[in-house]
Formats: sequence, C-alpha cells, structure tokens
Amino acid sequence: SSKLIHSDNPSKDLEYIIKMAEDGESIDLGNNIYLVSDSIDINKSIGLENGILISNLKDKKVLFNILSDSNDTFNVSDALVFLDNGDVFALVNGFNDTNYIIDVPSINISNNDFRPINNNVVGEAVTIVKLISGTEALSVKNEISILNNQIASGMKLFDFDVDSIHDGSDVLVPSNTT
Repeated sequence: SSKLIHSDNPSKDLEYIIKMAEDGESIDLGNNIYLVSDSIDINKSIGLENGILISNLKDKKVLFNILSDSNDTFNVSDALVFLDNGDVFALVNGFNDTNYIIDVPSINISNNDFRPINNNVVGEAVTIVKLISGTEALSVKNEISILNNQIASGMKLFDFDVDSIHDGSDVLVPSNTT
C-alpha cells in the first residue's frame, strides 16, 4: 500500500482527502486540524495517520460511517480526536451471512488520544467503535482491534447493536399471564 502525505493540505477537508485517495492508501494527516461537520462514508480500504480531528457533527453523530466489507481495512492511528456528547467515532455496518457471521472489514484503531471537546461532555455518551448487525451473534469475519489508545474517562470503547431488535423483527416478549 502506498502513502499519501497531506502535511500541508490547505483544504483541511478530510472527506475530500479520503474520497480522492486510492483504495488501500494510507494518508498521513500531519499535524493539521480537521473539523468534521458531516459523517464521512468509508467504502474502501483506507488508513489515516496523525492529524487532529475535531467533531462538529450536528445531525448524524458519526465521524466515520464504515460501509465496506470483509475485503477492506480501516485503520486510524496516532491521531488526536476531540468528541462531543452522542458521538460515535467509527460506526461499522455489519452484513450478515447465512452462518450468523458478521461481515466487517478489518478495523484497527490504535495509539490515538480520544478527548472530550469541552467540559460538558459526559464520557458515557461517547463511543469509539459501534457495530450494528442484523443478528445477535457477535462473531465477525475480521478482527476489530481497539488498542493502546488514550481514552477519556467513561468513553465506551465498543458497543454492539442489533438492528433487528429496533425494527421489531424476531423479538418475542412474553406476556405475564399468571
């Protein structure tokens, strides 16, 4: 894989940088500050190194919306990340196969520093990686690795959400008939 260097990128538009990168490239963001105002869809292999990412999300409170499959990788390392209440750093949309295996890309979030954007942030209201799946079986095709990060107090490293529970399918809540 090749490495793009964006140490003096005047645009500071992270979404554009990712969109223009070739599949499989790693991007060195240098010491630049990137204000993320909209969720960034990830649909290829990409690596991000360094940089200062600041959440300014209003609607969908997801920095990286990962839509790629098990053939891809998503790596973020050595970044300083400021998050707000309700933010999810990386939302992984798992696809289920017939064997209850969740098809996800290889995810590696390492050596980053996750901090609250201000003193009003409640750590428990911030999630680093959230996996959404249609099955309740937590068995993934590729590794989701969240290692050696500095995480502010209370922030959740990982959250697993089953979307079939939200839409009411395959849920039986027995009534109390006694």
